[in-house]
Amino acid sequence: MSIQKTLGLILTKLSDVGKPQRKLMTELFRVILGHQGRATFENLSRYSHLTELTFRRWFARPFDWLGFNLVCVGSSLEGCIGVVDCSLVPKS
Repeated sequence: MSIQKTLGLILTKLSDVGKPQRKLMTELFRVILGHQGRATFENLSRYSHLTELTFRRWFARPFDWLGFNLVCVGSSLEGCIGVVDCSLVPKS
């Protein structure tokens, strides 16, 4: 399944996300996953058809990031547990 379809299904599960915001979030994740570097509004607009001001205005509005993450984790893992061995991570 493509990222756009998966993201669309996740965003439709959130009750307060309308169609314009779903389109913006789909474009946002497409741009973030498709380029390297910092995800500033200027860089997002450079690799997108949306302007920097559009990203600034949408990020000024509230978005339920916690609910979004819970739906993402709940729909993709269904019974899986992630484990990280921190002893392998260098301390410096």
